[in-house]
Amino acid sequence: MAKSTRKTRSSRSRDRKLVAGRQKHEVRYTAKKAGVKAKAVKKAIKRAGHTRTKVERVLSGVRKAVKRVAQAPKKVVQALSPTPEGSSTESSSPETKG
Repeated sequence: MAKSTRKTRSSRSRDRKLVAGRQKHEVRYTAKKAGVKAKAVKKAIKRAGHTRTKVERVLSGVRKAVKRVAQAPKKVVQALSPTPEGSSTESSSPETKG
Protein backbone atom coordinates (compact mmCIF):
# COMPACT_ATOMS: atom_id res chain seq x y z
CA MET A 1 0.00 0.00 0.00
CA ALA A 2 1.38 3.43 -0.95
CA LYS A 3 1.71 6.25 1.54
CA SER A 4 -0.66 9.16 1.24
CA THR A 5 0.88 12.43 -0.01
CA ARG A 6 -1.74 14.41 1.86
CA LYS A 7 -0.39 16.81 4.46
CA THR A 8 -0.98 16.01 8.08
CA ARG A 9 -2.66 18.46 10.39
CA SER A 10 0.58 19.54 12.02
CA SER A 11 2.34 20.32 8.73
CA ARG A 12 -0.69 22.27 7.48
CA SER A 13 -0.78 24.44 10.59
CA ARG A 14 2.99 24.93 10.37
CA ASP A 15 2.61 26.04 6.74
CA ARG A 16 -0.05 28.59 7.68
CA LYS A 17 2.32 30.22 10.15
CA LEU A 18 4.76 31.09 7.35
CA VAL A 19 4.71 33.52 4.42
CA ALA A 20 6.32 32.22 1.24
CA GLY A 21 7.92 35.27 -0.36
CA ARG A 22 8.24 33.63 -3.77
CA GLN A 23 4.58 32.66 -4.05
CA LYS A 24 2.58 35.51 -5.55
CA HIS A 25 -0.73 34.51 -3.99
CA GLU A 26 0.72 34.50 -0.46
CA VAL A 27 2.45 37.86 -0.94
CA ARG A 28 -0.73 39.35 -2.45
CA TYR A 29 -2.88 38.06 0.42
CA THR A 30 -0.50 39.39 3.07
CA ALA A 31 -0.26 42.76 1.32
CA LYS A 32 -4.04 43.09 1.10
CA LYS A 33 -4.45 42.07 4.73
CA ALA A 34 -1.86 44.61 5.93
CA GLY A 35 -2.95 47.38 3.54
CA VAL A 36 0.46 47.77 1.89
CA LYS A 37 2.05 46.95 -1.47
CA ALA A 38 3.54 43.58 -2.36
CA LYS A 39 7.02 45.11 -2.51
CA ALA A 40 6.70 46.10 1.16
CA VAL A 41 5.77 42.51 2.06
CA LYS A 42 8.85 41.14 0.30
CA LYS A 43 11.08 43.64 2.11
CA ALA A 44 9.46 42.72 5.42
CA ILE A 45 10.11 39.03 4.75
CA LYS A 46 13.78 39.76 4.07
CA ARG A 47 13.98 41.88 7.22
CA ALA A 48 12.07 39.75 9.73
CA GLY A 49 12.12 36.24 8.27
CA HIS A 50 9.18 34.32 6.87
CA THR A 51 7.17 33.85 10.07
CA ARG A 52 3.72 35.37 9.51
CA THR A 53 3.47 37.09 12.92
CA LYS A 54 6.86 38.77 12.55
CA VAL A 55 6.08 39.94 9.00
CA GLU A 56 2.70 41.34 10.09
CA ARG A 57 4.36 43.16 13.00
CA VAL A 58 6.85 44.83 10.64
CA LEU A 59 4.09 45.72 8.17
CA SER A 60 1.96 47.31 10.88
CA GLY A 61 4.88 49.64 11.63
CA VAL A 62 5.20 50.47 7.92
CA ARG A 63 1.50 51.23 7.67
CA LYS A 64 1.63 53.53 10.72
CA ALA A 65 4.61 55.42 9.24
CA VAL A 66 2.82 55.91 5.91
CA LYS A 67 -0.28 57.12 7.74
CA ARG A 68 1.79 59.65 9.72
CA VAL A 69 3.33 61.05 6.54
CA ALA A 70 -0.09 61.27 4.90
CA GLN A 71 -1.43 63.29 7.84
CA ALA A 72 1.59 65.61 8.02
CA PRO A 73 1.15 69.23 6.92
CA LYS A 74 1.97 69.88 3.28
CA LYS A 75 4.85 72.25 4.12
CA VAL A 76 6.61 69.57 6.18
CA VAL A 77 6.29 67.00 3.40
CA GLN A 78 7.66 69.47 0.84
CA ALA A 79 10.57 70.33 3.12
CA LEU A 80 11.47 66.66 3.52
CA SER A 81 11.16 65.76 -0.15
CA PRO A 82 14.10 66.52 -2.44
CA THR A 83 13.55 69.24 -5.06
CA PRO A 84 14.04 68.17 -8.66
CA GLU A 85 17.16 69.51 -10.36
CA GLY A 86 16.71 72.38 -12.76
CA SER A 87 13.65 73.77 -11.06
CA SER A 88 13.76 76.70 -8.71
CA THR A 89 11.21 77.40 -6.05
CA GLU A 90 12.01 81.13 -5.84
CA SER A 91 10.68 82.33 -9.20
CA SER A 92 7.32 81.07 -10.30
CA SER A 93 6.68 83.59 -13.12
CA PRO A 94 7.69 82.68 -16.67
CA GLU A 95 10.48 84.64 -18.31
CA THR A 96 9.51 87.08 -21.07
CA LYS A 97 11.46 87.29 -24.26
CA GLY A 98 12.21 90.79 -25.51
